[in-house]
Amino acid sequence: MTTPNDETSDAKSTTENPASPLKHPAPATQKTVQENVEVSPINAPNIEIQDNDANNHLGIDFVKNIPVTVTAELGHIYMNIEDVLVLAPGSLIHLQRELDEPIDLLVNDKLIAKGEIVTIENRFGVRITKIINSEG
Repeated sequence: MTTPNDETSDAKSTTENPASPLKHPAPATQKTVQENVEVSPINAPNIEIQDNDANNHLGIDFVKNIPVTVTAELGHIYMNIEDVLVLAPGSLIHLQRELDEPIDLLVNDKLIAKGEIVTIENRFGVRITKIINSEG
């Protein structure tokens, strides 16, 4: 074990933590190097900007075709890994949402609406019952 009197500035020396049997390398000293450097502005080409209203104001049309993930969340529950590891076909999971409670509709994990589950032909669907106001 080293003591404060035994420490050196040698970069290959090690320090010991009494609580740990591992030896750690001593931190390297930092050196500052100053050089004479010539700085000059770059010569960038001139870029001509067209004064076209369609280019300057993209509006909502610009983002209409960006894909998002829409999720209808029926319910959730928090489980320990131990409980997840014993799940098998036939296992039942009791969700924390009442049967008559509306489900959450999320867009990119942000709640935007509430709704109820419906069937459309042979598929599930959601009838929106309330839009969530993002301002309040």
